[in-house]
Amino acid sequence: MDTLIAVIYCLVAAAGVCVVRRFGPFSLSSYCVEDEYDSEGSKEIISYRILAPSLFCIVVVLLANGLIGALHGELGTLASFVPTLMYWVILSAIKASHHKLWDRVGPYLIEAVLSCLISFAADCYVIGAVAKEGLAVFDQSSIAFQLEVALFWALVGVTSTLFLRRRYRVRVGGAAPAGRTRARSYRYYTVGTVDTSEKRLASYEQRFGKNLPVRYKQDILLRSLFFSIMAIEDSNRPEGVRMLERVLCRFGLASTTGIMQQKSTRPLSDGESALLAAEYICGMWDDYLRAYAKSGSATEGEDNISFTGRYYSYDFQTMRSSIEKNFSLLYGDYCATRLLNANYVFREVLAYELRNNYGLSTTRVMAAGSIFPHEAMWFGLREFCWNDSCTVRLFDRPDVLQGVFLVKRDEGTSADEVDELLRIVLTPKTKVWLVQVIEDASLEVCLSELDCDEDELGKLGWEVASE
Repeated sequence: MDTLIAVIYCLVAAAGVCVVRRFGPFSLSSYCVEDEYDSEGSKEIISYRILAPSLFCIVVVLLANGLIGALHGELGTLASFVPTLMYWVILSAIKASHHKLWDRVGPYLIEAVLSCLISFAADCYVIGAVAKEGLAVFDQSSIAFQLEVALFWALVGVTSTLFLRRRYRVRVGGAAPAGRTRARSYRYYTVGTVDTSEKRLASYEQRFGKNLPVRYKQDILLRSLFFSIMAIEDSNRPEGVRMLERVLCRFGLASTTGIMQQKSTRPLSDGESALLAAEYICGMWDDYLRAYAKSGSATEGEDNISFTGRYYSYDFQTMRSSIEKNFSLLYGDYCATRLLNANYVFREVLAYELRNNYGLSTTRVMAAGSIFPHEAMWFGLREFCWNDSCTVRLFDRPDVLQGVFLVKRDEGTSADEVDELLRIVLTPKTKVWLVQVIEDASLEVCLSELDCDEDELGKLGWEVASE
């Protein structure tokens, strides 16, 4: 009898190899099919490779047990776990003979173990539970059932990424020790493979693009920044992992959920996390523009970035060059490390956005946003820019300033004193050409004209430097 059972198991396993590997829905037409973990639809293919042998063996064993019961009046005791295990043993031998296994042992073993565990769980819990509880065991309102499904998809996601993507590669640099001739290379971290295919980026646009604030439609670099971060986060947290995180969040075991990994006390859908991230990334972009406006890259150029209280404007090519070089550093505001080499992701996403605009780009980008609200009050509705980290000036001021310079040099000086001064001296005809604020040291304001009592200004500590 044991020999007969062993023969049945072998036949089921051999049939499983033939059926699953030859007639699968993904056109797996060879026993030695390439196990591509980075191809399009890889997660679905991996899911099939894990589930198909388990389901085939479970169904065949159930039929065999039923046939035994019909012939002998008692259900058979064949287990689906054994032929599933034999399936993977047979397939391993076939792949090894064709030299298709040794370079991918890790992910292959994970697939085999998961497949066998599914069969074992079916033998222990599913088949027995169906006999006792009926089909109610598959009720999707059950937290336990949701957790099992989420865990399965999470493990599929891990399988498809763990052994392909080099999430970080580290090389330690430094001078070679005495007596050694080979010097170490420098330290760098490179982000793993991120899917920036046309299909993937188009799916992001269709799902989330229409719900973004209007500012994202006006500023192509901001839009590219958003979808670049989305592509990276989606690769780091595949859909299966996000399903598991949503379940764990209900028990307080996960704090970030959704495609953009936003923090919340409740599970977030991908759409909800994208809306929260849109606001957060706007703040990141504002911080970058503030830093860029005061840097040498902006102040040494000619009129490449300007601001008002309601919008900002920048030269597209100049800013594009800057963000393509610094995206990895900017992404650090989102992921808390600035050592990832992810600039290529932004370049790919921006190229996609430009293709969507027929390959055309504007000379200057103008988008809604109040980046410097305090300084904007000094210049009214006029555009202004930065001369250096302490000096802000009218964007279209004359090359040679002519007017009145008011200076105040004292400890404890602050920008609030400029506000107080301008409330006194500004008239409809007066323009503010330039303001310099060096906290706790010096204030300087240049006006087109002055229609005010100098004695009154003197009481406030201001003096006219020149006319």
